[in-house]
This record gives sequence, C-alpha cells and structure tokens, in this order.
Amino acid sequence: MTETTALTTRPTAADYARASRAQNTMLAYRFAWRSFAKWCEAEGRLALPADPLTVADYLAFAAQARKDSQARKPSQAHKDNEARKPSQAHKDNEARKPSTLAVHVAAIAAAHKAAGHPDPTADEHVKATLAGIRRRHGKPPVQREPLTLNDLRALVRACGDDLAGLRDRALLLVGFAAALRRSEIVALDVEHIRLNGVLRITLTRSKTDQEGQGITKTIPRLADQELCPVCALRAWLDAAGIRSGAIFRSISRWGKVGRRLSPYDVARIVKRRAEAAGLDADMLAGHSLRAGFATVAALAGLDPIAIAEVTGHRNLNTLRKYIRAAGRVQADAISRVMGGQAG
Repeated sequence: MTETTALTTRPTAADYARASRAQNTMLAYRFAWRSFAKWCEAEGRLALPADPLTVADYLAFAAQARKDSQARKPSQAHKDNEARKPSQAHKDNEARKPSTLAVHVAAIAAAHKAAGHPDPTADEHVKATLAGIRRRHGKPPVQREPLTLNDLRALVRACGDDLAGLRDRALLLVGFAAALRRSEIVALDVEHIRLNGVLRITLTRSKTDQEGQGITKTIPRLADQELCPVCALRAWLDAAGIRSGAIFRSISRWGKVGRRLSPYDVARIVKRRAEAAGLDADMLAGHSLRAGFATVAALAGLDPIAIAEVTGHRNLNTLRKYIRAAGRVQADAISRVMGGQAG
C-alpha cells in the first residue's frame, strides 16, 4: 500500500514506511487530503497530480471560507461544543486556520511524493499564497492558563466522593503530578502502572517516544493527602473495581463504569470541575495540567533539566515556551527585582 492510498482510504495492513510518521499525523494528513480531493472534484480540477495553481486556489478558497465564517457570530451551542470531539460532518464544514492549511499543504506534498509526482507545494506561487494567508488571517494562538497548586486544590475539592468524583480527582492529580498530555492520561492501562507505596507509570508511547521505547515516571506518596496522586488513584481503582485495561473510564448516570475516556473528556473534566470551583473554565483546558506542573516547578526554582525529567521534554526551548506562555515567570522575576507584588 502506498502512502497516497493510505491518505485516501482506510489502512488495511501494517506498512512500515507509513509507521515512520506518528498516527495522529497520518490521521491529519488523511483528512486534509480528502478535503483537498473533494474540492478538486467539485471544481473539476485534477487532485493527483495537481497543478501548483490548483493548490494555491484551494488555499485561497479555504482561507476565504474561514474569513466568511468569522463574520458570523458564533452561537452558544457552538461555544459549548468547543471542548467536544468534532464530528466528521463538522470537520468538513469548519473554518480553516492558517496552521491547519499548513497541514493540508504537507499532506498534499506527501501524497505527491509517495505517488512519484513532482511536489506542487514547492512552487513559489503556493508558498507566497500560504505566506499571504498567514499575514492576513494569522492570529496568536489562544493560550490556556496553567493550573497553580491553589487551582488544583480547588478542582480536587470540587470533586465529590461518588464514582465520578473519585475518577476525576485521580485523573487531575495524576495528570498534574506526572505532567501528562491528555492522550497519555486516557491511554493509561492498569498494566502500565505499579502501585506499591509509590506510583510508577510506564508510558508505552508518547509524542516524544513514537518508536515505543517506553518512558517511566515515578510519583511518590505525598504527605498532603488532599493532593496525593497515589492515594487518589488507589481509591478510584478500588471503588470502580478496575483490575485490568483502561484506568480512566466513562461512568453512566446509573453509576456503571464503561469505556475508555477520550482526550476530549479530559478537557471536559477540567472545565466542569473548574466551573464548580468558581474558576474561569474558559481559560482552562486539559493541557492546563501539564503546563501547570511545568510552570509551578519553574516558579519553585527547579532546574529546567529536572522539570524536563518529569515532563519528558527533549527540547528545553519548548519547555521554556510552556512556562513563558503563562507570564508567571516574568511576573515573579519583576516582582523580586522591584520589591514584591501588591497584595
């Protein structure tokens, strides 16, 4: 199976050449290619091989559609759906951001290279079109706030003692303490952990470990029982009767433990508990757990290398972006130099 086929049809067998790319990357490429091919069919253009002008026109169309969509005031229902997993129909009609169009360009290039055709995205006209879209429509990404320890404590206190509360408390504390990504939290299985005084987590695959060599994180039992991930996880597993398989699962209205949670569920849990705690849920997301640990650790004076041991960052520059995004490190530095912050 060629990569072009993989981009346009459902994969049917292991293909080691395609395995060199992360699964999420291939999913994004596959959707992007289908979007481009659908547009070409509607316009009577050839998608493979595509002319550079075809690619440029597609980008201009997608960017203009994005502009038109911005002129419409989003409904409350649309806002409420931001944290939910979008349906395929919604994806087909949603606006394209410049960063999304860059993924489309990469997908078109990959499809042509795999099929042995010249890459139309290498043409200067395509490059100039994408650069113009970035200049006209580009915006800084919306930065979600990292959780502070006080925020985390408030979220934990907003969790009840029912099954959902026990699950959410364990998810929040483990996600924060191990600085896990949303996808890593929900991918955890009982077989990936050891609970014996301390909590040892083995990540079988992560964003920085696509080859599956495995990353181990060790979380100690904390003196502060309210913030102890070890205690919270043990309480959840015992109450839910989970002995194998997915650790974090859905719970029905009747209290029945169900399927594995999705990354989008992590965002919903953070927002729901933040709202219950009286925090600004709009400024928090699933990523606030991981970013929160990095930021709190930096403010505590930990060495960036020590922080990276927990977060798994291979590039310290990327880690610094996490911390700078909150503005907390800068504020702390300025207040120390200039005599402290006002009460």
